[in-house]
Amino acid sequence: MWYFMLHSGVHATIAGVLLAFAIPFRNGDEKSSSYKLQHFLHRPVAFIIMPLFALANTGIALTENWISGLVTLNGVGIFAGHC
Repeated sequence: MWYFMLHSGVHATIAGVLLAFAIPFRNGDEKSSSYKLQHFLHRPVAFIIMPLFALANTGIALTENWISGLVTLNGVGIFAGHC
């Protein structure tokens, strides 16, 4: 499905919103698929996707020795500050 959305010309944000509307919600109990999906995605989003997004938007240059840039005060602040 993602391949067709990629080549359809639909913006990724619009595609994500339409996909979210397609997930059945019911009454929000622990057995609903939206509840399971939310809890499944919480940790990867909170600890991988959001810090990478924040790092990408800071303008820190990732050169060939990019790991040393992550342990600077700015890099540590980005990873620690999202909580």
